[in-house]
Amino acid sequence: MKRWLPVILPLVVLAGGVFGAWALMTARQDVETRPPEILPPLVRVVEATPQTLQLRVQSQGTVMPRTETSLVPEVAGRVVAISPSLVDGGFFGTGDVLLSIDPRDYELALARTRAEVAQAKTQLAREFAEAQVARREWRALGRGEPSPLTSRALHVAEAKAALASAQAMKEQAAYNLTRTKIRAPFAGRVRNKQVDRGQYVLPGAPIATIYAVDAVEIRLPIPDHELAYLDVSLRYQGEDVKSKSGPAEIGRASWRERV
Repeated sequence: MKRWLPVILPLVVLAGGVFGAWALMTARQDVETRPPEILPPLVRVVEATPQTLQLRVQSQGTVMPRTETSLVPEVAGRVVAISPSLVDGGFFGTGDVLLSIDPRDYELALARTRAEVAQAKTQLAREFAEAQVARREWRALGRGEPSPLTSRALHVAEAKAALASAQAMKEQAAYNLTRTKIRAPFAGRVRNKQVDRGQYVLPGAPIATIYAVDAVEIRLPIPDHELAYLDVSLRYQGEDVKSKSGPAEIGRASWRERV
């Protein structure tokens, strides 16, 4: 009996397993199949309505005057008067006299050229009278047409040229006299002054730096991804913004006037 036990025991276990599997398969219930339930996603619905939005673009820059120049004299001389406006930060209007140079040398030069003009006119009148006499005398001799030298036509032409030169020198002297008063070419302010009363100035030497106050310019760097927010033409080449009709150009014009 003990000799058959190792053979019978596995058979009993195998038979028990088969019987248990058969019992489970017999006792199982049919599985009820159902279609999968699809849950709709949760969303929030907002009705779209058109409206006007203002997009803001952040930037920063330095305010610079549109017109800035160095004030220089056109004639040499000693400074005899300076306007109270010619100081650092001073205001002045268009045509204001900012600085005066001693005009005495230029007044004397004008008087001298006037005298030269008078002498040239006298010389021309003398040459013209002598030319008439020479032509009458030549006609009395009856020897045909006189030469330009005999009729003194060359002398008259020379006297006319001398008169024209004297008149040009007179106009130059008068113009130099007006240059002794340095006037403001526009309304603006003084950035810095480099001259004082009693100083001798030379033509072309800067005496002050001035700038206009009618308009200013600000260079504003804008990133490429924000450039689309601005109604700015990429072909803009510096035309007068007040002549534009677009909203961006009008905005810049009104902003410039306020500044």
